Amino acid sequence: MWALGHSQRGNPLVNEAAIGPRPAQLRLFDINGSLLIIMTTDFPETSPFEIGAGASPDPTLHAGDQPELRAIVDSIRFTPEANG
Repeated sequence: MWALGHSQRGNPLVNEAAIGPRPAQLRLFDINGSLLIIMTTDFPETSPFEIGAGASPDPTLHAGDQPELRAIVDSIRFTPEANG
């Protein structure tokens, strides 16, 4: 749920009415007063976007991608900008 009480429905990768919502992770960062949101999918099957583009449904298509995706996001580091 977002702050205004609306559920997240705007992303076809994580929400498809015919199939049901898919899990996703949102990581929120305050970068010098600006909000940065990084969303990652957290499901192994073919996404509705891929199916809509002609891919065949596969329940494990992205299973191998999930650990690598998490590792990439976990490796993101923010450091203060050097005064130059």
